[in-house]
Amino acid sequence: MRAAYIFSVLIALALPGLSGCDSDCERPSRLDGKYAVWSNVITHDPEVIPDDYPSREIFYNGWSSWDLRYISAQSSFELAVDDQPTYAGAYQSSDNNCNSFTLSFEGIYVDDTGCMHDFTWTGELSYYGSHLAGTWDYSSDWNDPITGGNGQVQAHGQLTGTKIYGSYDTGFTVF
Repeated sequence: MRAAYIFSVLIALALPGLSGCDSDCERPSRLDGKYAVWSNVITHDPEVIPDDYPSREIFYNGWSSWDLRYISAQSSFELAVDDQPTYAGAYQSSDNNCNSFTLSFEGIYVDDTGCMHDFTWTGELSYYGSHLAGTWDYSSDWNDPITGGNGQVQAHGQLTGTKIYGSYDTGFTVF
């Protein structure tokens, strides 16, 4: 009788591990690595971009390089974008899907023209093996020291990224 009880308890403890997300879903460090990221704008405010705003030089519009590293002690990410100083990224996993998450970061981004962007970026992303995809929101106060131009920008868009360095999994559970 006691052996049957112990067996029942062991089965009950093992069942949650046999369904739902696998253990990789619980480790945000699976995202660690370098990504080639393509990002495009869906909406932009102001709708008509000022002539002196260097929209082609900023990471939310076009190709960029991302390097993600999970910091488990802080439950956050370090994120380097296009060889800029490292940003601290807040990470929140989805309650409904273990491969979906919110990533947000903010800081100063200095583009190739010298324009400074004091920005906030938040993305609703999904991870599939070696790929990231999702939508994002961006807001920035910008200042161009060469032209004297400055202003505020808000944008919404989508991105897709492929891991080009680092390990990855398929996202599938093997029984």
